[in-house]
Amino acid sequence: MKKIITTLAVLVAATGIALAQSPSVGASYLNSTKVTKYKNNDPTSAAGSGFAVGGNIEFDLVSGIKVTPGVYFGHIVTKSASDVLGLLAGTGTETENYLMVPVRFSYGYELFDGFKVFAFMGPNFSYCLSSKSLYTAAVTGLGSGETTVDNFDDGSDYQRFDTMVGFGAGLDIMDMIRVAVSYDLGMFDLHADDDYKIHRNQLGVTVSYLF
Repeated sequence: MKKIITTLAVLVAATGIALAQSPSVGASYLNSTKVTKYKNNDPTSAAGSGFAVGGNIEFDLVSGIKVTPGVYFGHIVTKSASDVLGLLAGTGTETENYLMVPVRFSYGYELFDGFKVFAFMGPNFSYCLSSKSLYTAAVTGLGSGETTVDNFDDGSDYQRFDTMVGFGAGLDIMDMIRVAVSYDLGMFDLHADDDYKIHRNQLGVTVSYLF
């Protein structure tokens, strides 16, 4: 699967270069939420934050509709805490790196000279390159300890690949700066065990420079 997503990223970039209308580079603030459901229990959620850097290439389709493929590297950190009867306190820090290939279809409207608003939607193909969790537990009067876990170790049911469906809106300023807000909904269950279901959703705020 890693080879598939990497090949897709290369093909998207190569196609974009051949038909390029407006290449750009950008950086994003990311807010990621994982929703976990175990059997018939109520779902729980954990929110993390991070950043992404990468680039896009935009080209025209028909009737003002544009397609903008991109390739981004994302880094997200999620922290959690627990307290059991005031005796056992625990914290967990999950650090994940992603390769993301968004493909956005957009339609824009020029408000006035140099300022254009647009709306977009489309898939965002996400591949988790690495996922590690650092757990720290402290027992009252007995000290504390740390454990690091690779979430993709042999035997793990955690899944790397996700297809997200995203939508959002943005503003182009003087054909030079682009500001966009997006929200992606994870479509795939990221846990292979039938008793668990994990879905990841992601909010992004991106500022790009248009060449």
